[in-house]
This record gives sequence, structure tokens and C-alpha cells, in this order.
Amino acid sequence: MKHNVLLEGDAVDRVVAQEMDYEIDKLIRVLKWRRKGSQGGIFHHDTEKDCAEIKRHISAFTTVKAYFSEELLYMDAVVSIGIILFLLVFEPGNKELNEACKQEVADGKHESMIQCREWYRPKKR
Repeated sequence: MKHNVLLEGDAVDRVVAQEMDYEIDKLIRVLKWRRKGSQGGIFHHDTEKDCAEIKRHISAFTTVKAYFSEELLYMDAVVSIGIILFLLVFEPGNKELNEACKQEVADGKHESMIQCREWYRPKKR
């Protein structure tokens, strides 16, 4: 049996935005699991490379979702960017480093959490 469905453009936009939202949520969960070590690699065997690629996909999906979302476009983008920034800056799962960086930023050793985390990260060769 075959069915043909005719959808208006707005309905298609909502479906795409909803699916992107689902995929973003799923990738955020996978990123958390990957950082904990309870998830195998998706894009790379190396954890750092894999997490970086997952973050790029979250960012890309957020852009696609924003393009197809007319309702609450600004709010969704702000919330998504806030989540991404939280994941990039605070990187849940590394509490000790976060606490050390907070203290060093407060003491003036670093200008920002990002600068502090970059200083502690192993240099890529």
C-alpha cells in the first residue's frame, strides 16, 4: 500500500528542526559518555579527536536547526550556543581542572577559562 502526503513548507521546516533537535540532544549525550570513557569512538579512535568532531557536528546541526526553525529561532540559537559554550569551556567530567582554572582566572594568571584550559592541554604535534 502506498500513501502520498502533501506537506506545506512550514510543516517540513518543523519536522527538520525537530529531527535536528533530537540529533543534537543525542550527540550531546554521546559526547558526555565519550568523555567519561563509557562510549567507543564514533569518528576517531582518539578520544580528543572524536570529541572535537562530535562538537563540530553539534555546531553544524545547530546551524541547520536554526535555518529551519522560524518559531523561537533566536531563543533556540542562544540556548544551543550556550550549551556548546558550556561543553567547550567547562568540559564536564574534569572537575579538578575546572576548579584549578577558575582559581587561576580569579588570581589573574589567565584571562579566561578557555586560555587556562588551552595552557593545560597537551600540545598537539
